[in-house]
Amino acid sequence: MMRTEASNEENAVGRQRAAALRHAITMGTWRIQIVDKDRTAAQITRRGIACALGSAADVRVALSANDAWLACTRGDVDLLIVDPTPNDVAALGLIRALRHYRNPVQLLVLTAYDTPGLRSAMRRFGVKSYAAKPIELRDLLPSIRHQLQELHDA
Repeated sequence: MMRTEASNEENAVGRQRAAALRHAITMGTWRIQIVDKDRTAAQITRRGIACALGSAADVRVALSANDAWLACTRGDVDLLIVDPTPNDVAALGLIRALRHYRNPVQLLVLTAYDTPGLRSAMRRFGVKSYAAKPIELRDLLPSIRHQLQELHDA
C-alpha cells in the first residue's frame, strides 16, 4: 500500500513537471511567483526580474503563502521565490510542504532575515538556492536562470 501511494505521488509530480515544461516551451514564458510579506520589496524584486527576463518570464507577487501554495499545486508556477521572516510560519510551512510533497516547483529563498538558524533550517528542508538581501539583481539573476535551467533539464 505504501509503495502504491509513493508511485501515485511520483506520477503526480511527473505530470506536474511535464505540464510546467510544456507550458514554458509552448508559451515561451517561465512563471515566477514571489512570496514576501514586505509588499514593496516584493514589487521591486518583481519589476527587476521582469525587466531583466523580459517576455521570457511572467513574474507575479502572491497575495499570501497560501495563494502561492495553491498556484504551485495547480502547476501554475515554475519558480517560487520566498522571503521567510523568522516568525513567518506560513512561508516556512510553504517551503516545508513544497519539499515534503516533492512539488516540482523550483525554489529560491531570498531573505532579508539571514541568520545561521534560518540557513540551517533551509538546508534541512532541502533548499538548494538561498540568497541574503540586500543583493544586486545582477548577482541574483544567475541563480534564477540556473533554477529555470534545472527545470528545463528535468
